[in-house]
Amino acid sequence: MRKAMGLLLVAATVGCGQQVVGSVATATRSASVDVTAQAAREIVVMVDPAAAAQASRTVKAMGAAVTRTFRLKSEVQVVRIPDGVDRDLFLARLRQQPGVKSAVLQRVYRAIPVVQEAELAREVGALISINDPSFSKQWAYGRTGTPANWEGIDASGTLVAVADTGVDAAHPDLGGRVRSGQNFAGGTGTGDKVGHGTHCAGIIGATGNNSQGIAGIVWNAPILAIKVLGDNGSGTTEGVAQGMKSAADAGAKVLNMSLGSDTTEIDPVMHDALEYCLAKGTIVICAAGNNGRFVGSPANDPLAIAVSSTSDGMFGGEKISGFSSRGKQVWVSAPGGGIMSTLPTTGSQMGTTYGKASGTSMACPFVAGTATMMRAAHPDWSVAQVRDALKASTDDLGTPGFDELYGHGRVNLAKASR
Repeated sequence: MRKAMGLLLVAATVGCGQQVVGSVATATRSASVDVTAQAAREIVVMVDPAAAAQASRTVKAMGAAVTRTFRLKSEVQVVRIPDGVDRDLFLARLRQQPGVKSAVLQRVYRAIPVVQEAELAREVGALISINDPSFSKQWAYGRTGTPANWEGIDASGTLVAVADTGVDAAHPDLGGRVRSGQNFAGGTGTGDKVGHGTHCAGIIGATGNNSQGIAGIVWNAPILAIKVLGDNGSGTTEGVAQGMKSAADAGAKVLNMSLGSDTTEIDPVMHDALEYCLAKGTIVICAAGNNGRFVGSPANDPLAIAVSSTSDGMFGGEKISGFSSRGKQVWVSAPGGGIMSTLPTTGSQMGTTYGKASGTSMACPFVAGTATMMRAAHPDWSVAQVRDALKASTDDLGTPGFDELYGHGRVNLAKASR
């Protein structure tokens, strides 16, 4: 059997055995910057806006400097700690200053290949008349069903954002619908040399019934590409948070976040960014992780929609993927094992034009596409209403009722489209 390689975004451990969240390198950084080394001496501080100036003066008096700032609900300051200054003592002192809400180490996120699943020969069969040549390889639709009146779904006015390694805007199956957002990962542009972001975008919105490639869930939705992970698959908390803000400010109704960190701690910066998104009406869908155990940040935040992954077994049917993270934070599950989707047409680390990958990174956009379909049909719905509708449109797999593997169940597209 051939093997399909998927990607999981995990936080690197930087210094003192602590998980350091990587903020995506900001747009002002050089593409050649080693974000891992840089993050080891950076702190992300959230302060009350009214106390921002005083906080900057305090940092300077402590022998450090505020190198970059941006605004969420709080003011966020990125502080560079000089070499020779004890990082832990600096953190402890900074956290005691008036107006400082939190001070945490900058974490580094990486996209690395960690999942190998046997590729099954099972195909969808004639569920519906779709002329895309690889539609039969999209096993997920055989389990979740397909939307009623699929071709009639009009999501042209519902913007969905993909915060990832970028998206190939020239891919023919994305129909010229990719909008170039901002780059918070260093360098310029939102092209995708890794392939991860383009793969996620195709699951959400590859054009269906166009006689090429695959069928995504919403065929005419505009896709906003926001680059928060660089061409080496790395990014930082700072950049991811800024990417979330830019998606909300652009009017995205849904934000796909197929990224995460291998830590159980809720990140205060991510929480503030999630609050910002929700206040703007943007629902945020996050991959639960691929460690086979706990849900990492930002999916572990109660404001996020955490998605676990299912796989189609050769024997025993669909079940939780062995690699999938699980826990009480999981809201819903979706197909994530051996998923066929788009890849950059000029080549990438994951392949060229089309290919299969496995991970909660693939399950996440399945839910994001479902949420986009819902928001297109019900533009007046609040984030809370979409969240509840996702819960109600599931098939209950595993233990009856809520469980830590599937959450409230695996999404069912046929139900969700009613």
